[in-house]
Amino acid sequence: MGNRKRENPNGPRRVYVVALRGGDVYVGQTALSPEERYRQHRRGGMGTSRDVQERGIGVVGTAGPYYSEEAAEQAERETARALRRAGVRVLGGH
Repeated sequence: MGNRKRENPNGPRRVYVVALRGGDVYVGQTALSPEERYRQHRRGGMGTSRDVQERGIGVVGTAGPYYSEEAAEQAERETARALRRAGVRVLGGH
């Protein structure tokens, strides 16, 4: 029942990794397709990452689907943590 409270009414979420110029990556999660979310970041505006807007190269990895926001948020954190342990500079990945 706990997960039901946080189910995303917009459908399943995916975690995505964007390569940035300079060798960094950005980790995020979205109910959109990762490619559409990347295009949103590139256009800029509220709720987008300036790092992706200015330095984004493209989506290089995805995971999911996750059927609750809690599961997606946990996967986002774990993905960012794993990349950091591998020596990658990660932006995002709350």
